[in-house]
Amino acid sequence: MKHSLLISLALLCCLTASAYDFMAGDIAYNLNGDGKGVTVTYTKYGNNYPGVTRLTIPQSVSHAGKQYAVTAIGEYAFYECESLMSLSIPISVKTIDDYAAFGCELLSSLTIGSNVTSIGQYAFSETALVAVELPLSVTSLGNYAFANCQMLTQLNTGNGLQQMGRSAFYRCTSLRTATLGVKLNTIGTNAFAGCSALATLNANMPDPTKVTVSDNSFDASTKATCRLCVPRDALEAYASTPVWQDFLHISNVGEGYSLQLAFVRNNTLGNERAQLEVGLANEDAVSALQCDIVLPTGLELTKTGGEYDIDINADRRGRDHGLTVNKTGANTYTLLLSSPSGKAFNGNAGTLMTLHLNTSALSEGYYTIYARNASIAKPSSEMLYLNDTPLQIHIVRSYLLGDANGDGEVDVADYVVTANKLVGNSVVAFYEVAADVNRNGGIDIGDLLGITQRALGKITPEVITVNN
Repeated sequence: MKHSLLISLALLCCLTASAYDFMAGDIAYNLNGDGKGVTVTYTKYGNNYPGVTRLTIPQSVSHAGKQYAVTAIGEYAFYECESLMSLSIPISVKTIDDYAAFGCELLSSLTIGSNVTSIGQYAFSETALVAVELPLSVTSLGNYAFANCQMLTQLNTGNGLQQMGRSAFYRCTSLRTATLGVKLNTIGTNAFAGCSALATLNANMPDPTKVTVSDNSFDASTKATCRLCVPRDALEAYASTPVWQDFLHISNVGEGYSLQLAFVRNNTLGNERAQLEVGLANEDAVSALQCDIVLPTGLELTKTGGEYDIDINADRRGRDHGLTVNKTGANTYTLLLSSPSGKAFNGNAGTLMTLHLNTSALSEGYYTIYARNASIAKPSSEMLYLNDTPLQIHIVRSYLLGDANGDGEVDVADYVVTANKLVGNSVVAFYEVAADVNRNGGIDIGDLLGITQRALGKITPEVITVNN
């Protein structure tokens, strides 16, 4: 690693071993000053978790008989951990500090919890990350935060990011698609310098004149070859604003064309299925749509008979329209719905296809689905590009008090399964959170009485939502 680009020898000489407060689950922690939370730290400077390949930080840990929330990833926590390949940061964490995972050369998978507000300087520099998805909560990104991530191909800053530090993505030489959120107001010097492969830049800021950006934020070669995609009605503003006007290829496909996503899910406890509807609204004929659908980790596209479970809307499908699906990343699926003869879709608005998904691996919380690198073809063979489309989803689970077997009803079957569970018999499906009618944290005779009253109609079953 070329540390001379990122860190001084003087700093290296000053660092000494960490004096962490305690270990839990093989992770070192320091107690926060408020007495309520802890910060993940290091055991020794450099490769301090040898042999660890996949690490999921817990939301809370127990120490000396007290429970603490994990609220931060501290400075140098995983500095140069040589074997770390996957890191998952929970929703309890608010900040990721400087150099948190600097130099983790095998780190290719990163999940950032939906309450992180800031990422410090050099935090993930010189890692092997392939894609970076910032949650809506992140508002600031430090200098060199993801610099020299030379395997990085896709970036989405999220719609919460306001400030991007100097050289934040410096020399990410494989970066092809970058999406900037609507609230971004500062792009630091050299933020995308050396990103020689950047082909598509989706700039969703509605007013470029209110964005502080340097001439050196993007290379001259990038401005000459990269396609800059901007919001509806903003094309003229970008074309006349310094720095942005230097891009030779500025596209606005919002005029008459829009890609639409809709997430449909039954939140009933025990239901693990959902649908993602992909639609296209257009004022003129369109014969083909290609896009990448990026799903959050844990949300899976199901298969039937070895084929991906996707329905094409018969009302919009032409006679010879066919669908090709390829899995092109860990959570990315490239869809191509096209007509060999170039015939247009029927109608000009509505769902084109429905993806069937499994949600069983998702915990309650907020997630984002993306449609990226979208392009459409007209019967004339003209190709147009669409801006990336994010869709935030909220995973919750609801249940009826008394619905112990999770079938959506409260009846005698729920009494039977709860009674068997109470005496220690094995049962096929049992949801204690629903069976605990009196909500005292366990199953007892009172719950059997409450289930009976609801099954007989004496009490209307209450709908309860589980949510983080």
